[in-house]
Amino acid sequence: MKMFRELDEVEEQEFRAWARANYKPLSPINGVWHTAIQDECRKMNSEVDIGDPDQLIRDILGMDAA
Repeated sequence: MKMFRELDEVEEQEFRAWARANYKPLSPINGVWHTAIQDECRKMNSEVDIGDPDQLIRDILGMDAA
């Protein structure tokens, strides 16, 4: 049983554009979002250059460098 409906090409591009406009990279991906949105979010995460991993963790946690 499919949990999400099939999208036509235009709808899929619209869903992916929504993800690009609304998803903050490296934040949680909501499992109730359509699979096209989830896929685009994962793609966005893979595009992130994390640079210094320690700084990334501080940024995610909202901590200043000590």
